[in-house]
Amino acid sequence: MLGRLNNYILPALGKIQIVDISLSDVESVLQPIWDIKNETASRVRRDIEKIIDLATVKGIRDSNNPARWKGFLDQVFAAPSIVGSDQNQPALAVSELPDFWKQLNAVESIGALALQFQILTVARPGAVRLATWDEFDLEKKVWTLPAKRASAKVKKNHLVPLNETAIAIIKSIPKQGDYPFSIKGDKAISDATMGATIERMHKQKKAVDGIGYVDHKQQQKRIVPHGFRSTFKDWSLEFTNYPDEVTELALSHVNSDKTRAAYARSQLIEKRRYLMDDWQHYCTGEQQNV
Repeated sequence: MLGRLNNYILPALGKIQIVDISLSDVESVLQPIWDIKNETASRVRRDIEKIIDLATVKGIRDSNNPARWKGFLDQVFAAPSIVGSDQNQPALAVSELPDFWKQLNAVESIGALALQFQILTVARPGAVRLATWDEFDLEKKVWTLPAKRASAKVKKNHLVPLNETAIAIIKSIPKQGDYPFSIKGDKAISDATMGATIERMHKQKKAVDGIGYVDHKQQQKRIVPHGFRSTFKDWSLEFTNYPDEVTELALSHVNSDKTRAAYARSQLIEKRRYLMDDWQHYCTGEQQNV
């Protein structure tokens, strides 16, 4: 293989020759699985990096390796250390969410809109970033999230009931290209875009109170987009009487227990509508508890 490396084609990258592989090519391979299958995505990234490094040694391409983490993909994706289970993500305290929302609502950027939509739907950040226009049925107030982006364990499409604020966000974005949350519609925003929104807000708040937006249970770590799923779960447990099966389905969590499996088949979409409406009211400060 080494003697014919210049003609070697990476299966995951279609028919692109090694000499032509760019950062956007590598990003397109990793984006669909980075948030929901990060261990697999990280292995794929390392494999691509090694093959391109070998091509560099053989003089087939220059020293710029688009699969390298530092200085390349770390500008596009969240670090593997902060992509994982919901419980490990630095999350905002429930009591701080209405004030955070008020500040977020004043930010005018596509990253801020994506973050608002992610909070309201409690979907994973990658599911929101890669959402396409055809997944939304605004008349029925439903987002049909493909199984591959809903969860690594979900085997069928996940239905997400959309509250009025979430619908208003989608309607506010000019329809162009495939992705609502994009720059000019031709390419979905990166994970870093949503994180950067939080980073700027954190710095602004820290300049005032010396703390910023941090997880007080995790050594004052700055919060991340994924952490709002934990905030939602804490809110549902502390301030509502919704059954655990309903809140878990809202998070597209799957449990092997037979009872929960039965709930999962129906998806309890109408019950979850009430849940997401109440969550919207809490986030926006219209209602402090349920």
